[in-house]
Amino acid sequence: MDIKIYKTIHISNPTLIVGWPGMGNVALGAVDYIRQKMQAEVFAEIDMSRYVVPDSVTVKDGVAGLPEAPRSLFSYTTSPPLLLFEGEVQVSGIEGFTVMSKVLDLAQDLKVKQIFTGASFPMPVSYRNPSEIYGTVNKEEMWRFLRKYGIRVMEGGQISGMNGLLLGYAKTRGMEAACLLATMPLYAIGFPNPKASLALVEMFARILEFDIDKREMVIAVQNAEERMSMIEEKVRACLLYTSDAADELDG
Repeated sequence: MDIKIYKTIHISNPTLIVGWPGMGNVALGAVDYIRQKMQAEVFAEIDMSRYVVPDSVTVKDGVAGLPEAPRSLFSYTTSPPLLLFEGEVQVSGIEGFTVMSKVLDLAQDLKVKQIFTGASFPMPVSYRNPSEIYGTVNKEEMWRFLRKYGIRVMEGGQISGMNGLLLGYAKTRGMEAACLLATMPLYAIGFPNPKASLALVEMFARILEFDIDKREMVIAVQNAEERMSMIEEKVRACLLYTSDAADELDG
């Protein structure tokens, strides 16, 4: 059986927040933090061994073996009525479609009223800039609900990966879904960005009206910004060197 149900739950009209890894690990970082701080209980899991083919073996004391399959977990809280889904890995093709279908199947079984995913929105900005929230929806009427939170409309472009695709597949089932995107520096997409994750956490808390202890993530942001400062200085120095070299050639 692809979905392992560990506990039968009773929950009234829940909202589902979904996160897979991506640039800056923004979405998964936000969902994982909410699960921990809200003490959400795991109640189901997708068996990913059928959908992920390992690309390496693990070695311990000279003995090789296959690694454990990445986990894809469902958890819940009743106050507020909230479902969380965390996928440790993104998969593409028919396997990705199948995994997303499993998520939506369970969402429909539990009568989820809305689905939210998260993503990063890389921009040519400094780490010092606040992380702003943009959004896109799969049904126009959702904007009447979301605009009051100051979420900026994503005017165009694409959202790659499962955090974006889930909106399209939810629409085919008549389910309301939105993706909230937190801005982050374009030069730092290869590093975790807790500042963007925190912006998502804060927005989800506003929309769904729950309180959450943000102290640990604030500390993570402060630590990350020390590293980002060094990275930005190196980028700036590289750009100045390139500019000076170009001027010398022109001269």
